[in-house]
Amino acid sequence: MTTQTQAPEQVPARFTTTHRALSDALKTVALGIADRPLVKVLGGVMAETADGALTLRGFDYETSVTVRVDGEAGPDGRSLLDLGELKNVLAAAVAGEKTADAARTPVTVDDGVLSTPDLAVPLGTLPLEDYPAFPPDVPAQVTVDGAEWFGQVARVLPAAGRDDTLPVMTYVHLRIAGGVLRLTASDRYRVTVGEVKAVEGGRAETAALVPAWLLEKMAKLLGKHTGPVVIGVDGDWATLAVGAVTVTVRCTADVSKYPDIWGLIPSDALPLAVRMDREALARAVRKAHAVSKAKLPKEPLVLLEFGPAGVTVSPGLRDETAQARVRGVVVDGETLAGADLGAPMAVDGLFLLDALGTFAGPTVTVHARTPLKPYVLTDGDAVTGDGFVHMLMPMRVER
Repeated sequence: MTTQTQAPEQVPARFTTTHRALSDALKTVALGIADRPLVKVLGGVMAETADGALTLRGFDYETSVTVRVDGEAGPDGRSLLDLGELKNVLAAAVAGEKTADAARTPVTVDDGVLSTPDLAVPLGTLPLEDYPAFPPDVPAQVTVDGAEWFGQVARVLPAAGRDDTLPVMTYVHLRIAGGVLRLTASDRYRVTVGEVKAVEGGRAETAALVPAWLLEKMAKLLGKHTGPVVIGVDGDWATLAVGAVTVTVRCTADVSKYPDIWGLIPSDALPLAVRMDREALARAVRKAHAVSKAKLPKEPLVLLEFGPAGVTVSPGLRDETAQARVRGVVVDGETLAGADLGAPMAVDGLFLLDALGTFAGPTVTVHARTPLKPYVLTDGDAVTGDGFVHMLMPMRVER
């Protein structure tokens, strides 16, 4: 843990920017500031002016965030402002204004006073000498296209673990090797693997575990970024630079403890493969899940019965006599490999809907081996996918 603190700075930061620019920057820098900090000083946002540029920074001992902000910066200086108060005062300063007018309102912070053309309000400041030193950014190892990066992040995140029963699964596994950045997420019941080709670098092999929550929030705040994303990993820390934002996160989880799940993903064609209209399949699964939940609120399931021309999607019932009277939704499909599974495959309807949502094309191909073995969804016909694979476990049904 970093124990050094900031050297005292006698000159406070002075800067002028727009309300929109400052508000957006505060939303992003909050990634590195705890909602309920253990000590008050960690609830501060560091405003720094240097060489005519303005940056806002936050650090909670685990995540460091730096945001460059457009505006006019005064002499080199530094101020530690209370983030909660700053956000509240900033919002209140444009109360009653139309959204467009509020966005372009000039805001100046000078020696702990926030002012607009209408008013000036003193802000609470925190002691600089008590604030921890920021960790150094990790040197760049790979540069990828921002649109491709955030696209694959969005696709892999639905499979990331959400609880702490197995903490290592709440991370996304990043592996850089051979000019490819691979992202893997799993909650033990499903696995997603996405790949992004390097624009620059990425030849040397390295790996790290990055918190899924952090990638999720970064995608929400920065997901429209289409420029380069620069990533560096050194084992203890990982740095992701996205335009004007740089995030350095401590890699607290041991990457060697992440399960070797890549060997579970089939590399050879499975005996059954059916290409279907993605929206039609999602519509059928949504209906079947809703009916099953209406009949069995605590344990709904969906049955997939593959035939020569597609799949019949039915609500699953625990009673065999009742199940025999169920008529499901037939989804037409093109059979690429038509092995008979011998029985319907029981699946978690919500997991399957989440999986279908990670695809954007008009069709999706379902690959399966048996009703009890993992099944795979891909964009194209190959079970290995085209840079992305979503694998799920079926459900076991006891009647």
